[in-house]
Amino acid sequence: AGSGTILSKCCDSASEDCMAKELPEYTVKICDNLSSKNSKFTDCCQEKTPMDIFICTYFMPAAPRPELPDVKLPTNKDACDKGNPKVLDQYIFELSRKTHIPEVFLSKILEPPLKSLDECCHSEDSTACFKAKGPQFKKELSSFIEKGQELCADYSENTFTEYKKKLAERLRGKWPDATETELEELVKKRSDFASKCCSINSPPLYCDSEIDAEMNTL
Repeated sequence: AGSGTILSKCCDSASEDCMAKELPEYTVKICDNLSSKNSKFTDCCQEKTPMDIFICTYFMPAAPRPELPDVKLPTNKDACDKGNPKVLDQYIFELSRKTHIPEVFLSKILEPPLKSLDECCHSEDSTACFKAKGPQFKKELSSFIEKGQELCADYSENTFTEYKKKLAERLRGKWPDATETELEELVKKRSDFASKCCSINSPPLYCDSEIDAEMNTL
């Protein structure tokens, strides 16, 4: 049975321990059959419990995405076109694909600079306004993306186990004087944030305040 079959079977079951009964057999099968074929499965199969193995394989990242071209900032003509109100949303979507930072994240951190650009549409000379604000926007954008990538780095490309290993290495490099306990606490806090707000389906309302809090720690 695949992961979807187990989930649908247990969701329809009245038995409270359905997952506990089904998972050990399932995880033994996937670890026996797939560990030798894919190193990501090997990593997942090192998790301590069948539930941890299941979660690790269920959220296993997809194959690498192709390299995308640079995303161009919309022109004042496009951004101010009332007949095409989704231009800035499309820009965020393309940026998300290029940078591997979720849309919920980009929408939040780009809200102030995009609002500033939107104000240009109501100025007397929108072209001059865009020209004046463009460089500052790009500078802020670059800083935001850097922070976003630091918070979500490695999350979408790795299994959760691999992600935590890489995160620990990065944080150890950043805070070499931190004790093991402090480092563990940092990894726990940052990985908990990433698991909730660094995926494509992150909940915007919940992540709004979480993103603010994490950005302030960088």
